[in-house]
Amino acid sequence: MSRVRERRWIRRHRGVERDPGARVAGGAVLLAEGPDARIVLGPKAVVGAGCHLQATGAATIRVDGELGEGCRVVAREEVVVAAGARLGTRCALIDFDHVAEDVERPVRTQGLRTAPVHVGAGAILGPGVVVLRGATVGAGATVLAGSVVTRDIAPGTRAAGTPARSEGCDGVA
Repeated sequence: MSRVRERRWIRRHRGVERDPGARVAGGAVLLAEGPDARIVLGPKAVVGAGCHLQATGAATIRVDGELGEGCRVVAREEVVVAAGARLGTRCALIDFDHVAEDVERPVRTQGLRTAPVHVGAGAILGPGVVVLRGATVGAGATVLAGSVVTRDIAPGTRAAGTPARSEGCDGVA
């Protein structure tokens, strides 16, 4: 997709705000579904090829870092990728989860739980990292490839595993 065509596409879709310095690679999909849904790309934002960003309802996705190829960001409340943060290929940031308390009812009829997801300034997420509802990856933290972040990762630490645990705190070497 040429740069001119890309700019027209983004301008036509209400809810997508893009700083002139932001770069969006070909094949990226930015969907702001709903009158209050917003996707905001800051001046240093880089969205890799094949990325999929989807804000639904009154959700906000704010990116000022780098998303590697094929990343998925899905928001029902809020997802923030701060300046200087770098996500490897095929990372996923998801700020909601299904409620599954009543075994007699289908999961799809029980609603959703939401909580913001934040990736701090200068944080690095390796390829295939998944960050789930309510988790924050602190500034300068590193999450190793294939990890699943289910709770907060302290700033400046290394974390790995499923679920991801900080080095030195839970026996991860």
